[in-house]
Amino acid sequence: MNAMKAAVVLSVLLLPYALTHVNAQGEFKVDIPEGSQKVDTGRSYTPTRINVPVGATVVWKNLDDAPHTVTSGTPTCPGLCWGVDFNSGIMRLDDVYRVTFDKAGIYHYLCALHPWMIGTVIVGDVQETPLELSVRLDRTTYKVGDNVNLEGSVSTLVEGVRLMIDVLNPDKESVVSESISVGSDGAFNYNFKLAGNEFIPGSYTVKVMYSDADAERTFVVERGAVGTDDGNADIRVAAKQIKDLLLIRVRNAEASTANVYGITIGTSDSVIEAFKGPRSWSEASVTASEATSSSDDEPLSPGGKAVFKLKVSGDDFVIVWIAFDSEHNVLDQGEAKPVRR
Repeated sequence: MNAMKAAVVLSVLLLPYALTHVNAQGEFKVDIPEGSQKVDTGRSYTPTRINVPVGATVVWKNLDDAPHTVTSGTPTCPGLCWGVDFNSGIMRLDDVYRVTFDKAGIYHYLCALHPWMIGTVIVGDVQETPLELSVRLDRTTYKVGDNVNLEGSVSTLVEGVRLMIDVLNPDKESVVSESISVGSDGAFNYNFKLAGNEFIPGSYTVKVMYSDADAERTFVVERGAVGTDDGNADIRVAAKQIKDLLLIRVRNAEASTANVYGITIGTSDSVIEAFKGPRSWSEASVTASEATSSSDDEPLSPGGKAVFKLKVSGDDFVIVWIAFDSEHNVLDQGEAKPVRR
């Protein structure tokens, strides 16, 4: 008798959960919650995975102010792979979309406007083998100028699906975005160089996606370059502002092991109206907030000094500078606050 009471109590407790995503018509409900369009909220289709019997109808409703879609496919197989089984088109606030599933199987879908939003409908008694994705980096700490080597494997190959790799910088901006093929044995590898102005010291995140599996790894970028012919630079920058004239003194320290062939100077909250580098350096290129000057044959050697002159429009800002070698690999970088006179 006690066991029967316990069973009744348990069934009563579970009943609201069982009916949460089934409406009065026996249709299975999936909501698109408010805020789903923002990648950092972690919100997506609710529930993300749903099991239904063959012949069941799934109903999606958009509860978000932003438009969305319900499109069959996966983020790693765009283009012709999307919308083969079903596609809602644009769904605006309170729009509803229905699909009746007459065939057993596993149906992956996503929002074509926000492809980080993914969902799965499992129809019938289908045993799904979880796809496992492993990712490894050759190191966890690098210096500007290094190569980053990434490798890994997937447990199951999915036809027509490519591996997606996205690298986010410390400001959570994408600096590397690539799709690659996975080998017939499930293995993959990819490498990229930490070269260019977009790679700054700080913590980076590598996001890898394959079908509905994903993995993340982090690494740290430190100043300077390792393993390059030019070695490491040790740059000291000081700046003085007199009205709208900015004098920037750059010194390559005696202990430096690299020649500096160029420097890029950026100003936050200020417009660069004119720029002049050392006489021995080539003519500078200038944009509204950034100026670059370089030399092919007269670098700033260890112990050497150079003066750069800028005409600016702002009064209170920070100088962001990047020094690079003859091949435009970053040697050193930093910030300086001008002293006003």
